[in-house]
Amino acid sequence: MIIGKGSAPGKVILMGEHSVVYGKPAIALPFFGVSCDVHLKSIEGPIRIMSSRYEGLLDEIPEDFEGIKNLIYYTLNYLKKEKSGLLFVIHSTIPISRGLGSSAAVSVALVRAIFDAYNMELDSELLSELVFVAESIHHSNPSGLDAITIINENFIVFQKDKPYEILRPQLKGFLVISDSNQIGNTKESVRNVKKNLKNDPSKYMDIVDELGKLAIKSISTIRNDDVTSLGAEMNKAHALLKDLGVSNAKLDKLVSVALKNGAIGAKLTGGGNGGCIIALTDSMVDAKMVSDALIEEGVSHNWIYNLKEVW
Repeated sequence: MIIGKGSAPGKVILMGEHSVVYGKPAIALPFFGVSCDVHLKSIEGPIRIMSSRYEGLLDEIPEDFEGIKNLIYYTLNYLKKEKSGLLFVIHSTIPISRGLGSSAAVSVALVRAIFDAYNMELDSELLSELVFVAESIHHSNPSGLDAITIINENFIVFQKDKPYEILRPQLKGFLVISDSNQIGNTKESVRNVKKNLKNDPSKYMDIVDELGKLAIKSISTIRNDDVTSLGAEMNKAHALLKDLGVSNAKLDKLVSVALKNGAIGAKLTGGGNGGCIIALTDSMVDAKMVSDALIEEGVSHNWIYNLKEVW
């Protein structure tokens, strides 16, 4: 018998990858085309997990999922509930290591399912605090951007050590989100950028500064619901991310294909060196043309996202 349910969408970073690590703003939005759903069932005995990646006792979960174990125990301790008699059934359509917020979405859905099972109130602030437990293990030093975006389900402006801001635009456009079928490694990309900054601080800090200025400009563009200008800013951002060393030949090719087939802007999203690209169009007709071209190019997954879904 299901006693609790929780769900969460994915997320997409629109602007500000990597420069956000150095105190610049980033813009992100939820992605409802993929999601994680958790059903919590009552069973006899110790806590168990059932998912496509692991099935068995929570205490025997592989090290890669240590954050999930800590989060479940921490949340049950917070609620002063028994740490037994539960089965967590996790179903996620969010691709792993593609920059779409998989780990944060799983964490948010897990906490929501636990609170639902015990009919407990759960506000956004408490949810963020609990999810941070798992994210700290998954990402060592998480910014919190993924969780905040997924929890609030709106456009988010995020900047280190500052309160986040919720944008409520009415952008009339479409994002084509395409999976390169290459696993991204955000930690490695961040380390490489840090290394580049150490070796040539003048060159690479200029790039980081330019990415920050673009993100600030895009905030105004989004407030003005100016899809055309946003596309141009995305193109500039991808060129800068390429210069920063976080793109690769496959991502550059996909961006080029998107622009040649109707996109007004395209760029990598997330950590880079794999993962996904996003392409912006001002009509569904163009979005389908871009999508078809990217499918011919061999992307593994493709989604068309009407930005009205975030209004």
